[in-house]
Amino acid sequence: MNKNGCKCAFALAAFCLPSAITSCGGGGMTSTTPPPIQETTSTLVVVAGQVDVLPLTVSLDGQALATVSYLDSTNPLIVNSGQHELVISDANGPTLSQSITLGPNSHNTFIADGFGIGTTYWLLLTDDTTPAGNSNAKLRVVDGAVTATEPMLDVYVVPFGSAPSGAPTLSGLTFDEVYSGPPLSYQVVAPGSYDVYFTPTGTTNVLYHTGALALAANQNRTVVFLNVCSGPTTSQPSYECNLSGGPYTFVTLADLN
Repeated sequence: MNKNGCKCAFALAAFCLPSAITSCGGGGMTSTTPPPIQETTSTLVVVAGQVDVLPLTVSLDGQALATVSYLDSTNPLIVNSGQHELVISDANGPTLSQSITLGPNSHNTFIADGFGIGTTYWLLLTDDTTPAGNSNAKLRVVDGAVTATEPMLDVYVVPFGSAPSGAPTLSGLTFDEVYSGPPLSYQVVAPGSYDVYFTPTGTTNVLYHTGALALAANQNRTVVFLNVCSGPTTSQPSYECNLSGGPYTFVTLADLN
């Protein structure tokens, strides 16, 4: 080999030596560095059926995320999935503190109910974000109101302009998680305008009805039945509710579209 050939061979060997196991014909090596953890997220909407000194602040794991007014809901909050401590506070401090678990890639609704009497109930729902198919819609009805006929209500979902009759759409609906009622499932309905009636179980005596509720193709909606409360006033900073017979109201939540 001539002198120039020796120089080339030496340079090639020097290049290959540091990376021989990966670049110059070696068998390769598997990295022992673990891949980064892929965190999943969830969506959370908080509904203020709770009545207290306003506004209410919604915090998750010690971080304030939103404020919300009575009979209103937060915008969808994107948070890490898993277990969290949800705290709802008013001007006087926390009114509700609850551990919740949010499934990966799930859409969730948390309903806080309180009645100005030092008691707050709650309900965490996993929302359905799958279209019904065949251009239908889905409707879920939640009883978040205390009535004089507790613990059970019947629900009639009928075309707008119709009266409740026949078998109810839902029977034995119960207030939040206080009672063990039927699963809060969605009803598949054709697009159109509907009226939702609430009656004491076993009767068609109307406690409340929503009026025209429009449902379009591929929409999923949740109707939450709630008490109407008065206040606050200068002398009474909390809302006061008549729990012996109304009045009532409702909020509609868009779970899809």
